[in-house]
Amino acid sequence: YSIFQSFKNIDYQGLSFKKEMFGQIPLYHYYYIGKIKGVTGGVISEQNKKIDLFLRNNPKENNITVDGEIIFPEGKSVYIGIGNEGISECKYSVIGLATLSSFLSQNGISISAGAADLESAKTNNLTHMSCEKYPESAVVLIKKGDETKITKTGDYCYTISVNNCETLPAIEKFIVQSLIDAKT
Repeated sequence: YSIFQSFKNIDYQGLSFKKEMFGQIPLYHYYYIGKIKGVTGGVISEQNKKIDLFLRNNPKENNITVDGEIIFPEGKSVYIGIGNEGISECKYSVIGLATLSSFLSQNGISISAGAADLESAKTNNLTHMSCEKYPESAVVLIKKGDETKITKTGDYCYTISVNNCETLPAIEKFIVQSLIDAKT
């Protein structure tokens, strides 16, 4: 029994995930206790909160490269810019974006989303998200690329390049790497 149970535990760079099934869908569950700041009745307080993270891909087998440390500045919003080409057509893009949004909001980080491309923002009446526009906050740009990878391009600026509709694994790698970097 213990040998079979050990197959369900995945250790990846100091994080321990447990493989669980949601019907026929395998999920990789990680939880941690985070200090979340909140405002109740005009009083700012900090409390410990259990944060659950569920991934669709095994983090140990997710080989997407990450160039640079992922840091979210304290007390700042995260701005997510979504490319107009090659992302929305992908089957799991919505799940990936929902996973990223859930992860950030569970950690007490407010988010805003818009278009990564200025012309697309103007055409669709969306907010343009760019690192130049929000230099003091974290900006995550999700765009189509020749290779799926994550690159830190500025102090708090990250580009998730997606090829072959690997949006979900790329976003999950971004989340896991941010947890690893936060621990160090």
